Amino acid sequence: EDVWHFYNFRGNAENHIKEAKYGFAIDRFSSQNFNANKALQGLKLLAYNLLLLYKHVALQPGVRQWTAGRLRRRLFHLPGILVRHARQWSIRLPVYAKHRSLIMLHAAT
Repeated sequence: EDVWHFYNFRGNAENHIKEAKYGFAIDRFSSQNFNANKALQGLKLLAYNLLLLYKHVALQPGVRQWTAGRLRRRLFHLPGILVRHARQWSIRLPVYAKHRSLIMLHAAT
């Protein structure tokens, strides 16, 4: 029974590793420079930990179980066009952007 408790805890750790791997590409290196890769991995881990904190603090229990990819697709990705008009830059969002932002606010409360 002690062995089961030990490995049961480890199984959850493997799920965290998988989410960091697929959600933040923690298994990929973008440079041949060791220090650059080290800094990038640190930033990826920081982003993953901030996402875990955000899920724990700001989201409803039903949404907390979402993976990083699902959160990105459902809450954060929104197509837009950057336009310049009358010497000012603005972003044009689709018509459903207001509805999606309300969903995001509802999921966060």
